[in-house]
Amino acid sequence: MQANVDQYAHLDSPLHRWDTRIKAATVILLSFLLSALQTPGGAAAGLGLILLIAFVSRIPAVLIFSKTFYPLMLLLPLFLFLPFTSGGHALWQAHGLTLYREGINASLLIMIKSLSLLLLFLLMLNSAPFNRTLAALQRLRFPVKLLNMILFAYRYIFLYLDDLDRMRKALRLRGFQNTGGWRSLRSSAGLMGSLLIRCYEQTERVFHAMVLRGYSGRYRGSEDFRAGISDYLKCVSAALIGIALVIWDRGWPAVEIFRGFITSGSGGR
Repeated sequence: MQANVDQYAHLDSPLHRWDTRIKAATVILLSFLLSALQTPGGAAAGLGLILLIAFVSRIPAVLIFSKTFYPLMLLLPLFLFLPFTSGGHALWQAHGLTLYREGINASLLIMIKSLSLLLLFLLMLNSAPFNRTLAALQRLRFPVKLLNMILFAYRYIFLYLDDLDRMRKALRLRGFQNTGGWRSLRSSAGLMGSLLIRCYEQTERVFHAMVLRGYSGRYRGSEDFRAGISDYLKCVSAALIGIALVIWDRGWPAVEIFRGFITSGSGGR
């Protein structure tokens, strides 16, 4: 099984040419700004911004949405039940069920914001090699232990999945059939226990080998980063658009305050 997190990192687009450090910092900033949106309309506008970035990146839309399908399915029960359990303004009542306006808005807000954040981080991962992205996060002073956990999970989870697949094939060759009974459950538990023991033993071997090779607990990347004016302009533009979305979404009277300040200043003259 091959790792395909960054399989489109070789493409040539403004997103791929963006300095990875500044791109990662911009993605983190945009994720906070998107999380601050409080209305479905504002969240939809933020999703439109992410879709525009996805279009510019030239990454296939089928890949992006296929990777967001299953995570969003985890939120489907919340999306279905929240409109009937949260709110005070009833829109519809029948057979003991009440549909609330606030619940609909909350469920839409959660789904749209979740989709926006998933797309945003998928675009970041698919627009640069994974090791380069980790090196950029290290330059941004991310916790070293967190980066090591991400690196090891990325490198070894596919090996463990291959081991699990081989063990399943071995069981089938021995005549095992998953009938759903107690015997099948016991065999599956034994399979997972064997996999856990293999993972632990392999972890010990890898750790000792890394210590013998001088591992000191820090991720050491050899990537060289060079940022230009266009990289900073992209960051500033994305930040300004995100801040404008938050101001528009929350209905803050920033424009009116600024206009009143100018009017009072011109009147004083």
